[in-house]
Amino acid sequence: MTDLSIADRHYLMDHIYLIEGVQRNLLKAVKVNLAQFGNVVPHLHWHVIPRFSWDLRYPNSFWSDDMRERDDAYLAKLAELYKMVPEYHAALLDAFIKHSIGDKAVECGCH
Repeated sequence: MTDLSIADRHYLMDHIYLIEGVQRNLLKAVKVNLAQFGNVVPHLHWHVIPRFSWDLRYPNSFWSDDMRERDDAYLAKLAELYKMVPEYHAALLDAFIKHSIGDKAVECGCH
C-alpha cells in the first residue's frame, strides 16, 4: 500500500469500503473481514469477506478451523446467500457507477 501514492491509496480504500457497505447493507453481514495480501509475487490484492453469525468459523477468522458442523440449516442459509449473487453483483455495479460519476477518478489520475 505504501508503494501507492496517497491519492491512489484513498481511491482504493474508497472502493474497498464501498464493497464493504454493499455487503453489510444488502447481504446483512454482521461484520466484514478486510485483508490485504501480496505474498511471494509482488502484487496487492484484497479480501473483502462478509461474515454472518451462522457461518462455520464465526466469530473467528475466515481462515480459522470450523467451529460448527455443516448441517441442513447452514446449507439452507448458504443456498439463500448464493441466490443473492446476481443482486449482489448488480448492487456492486450500481455503487461503483454512482461513485465514479464524481470527479474522484480524475482527481487521483487512476483512469
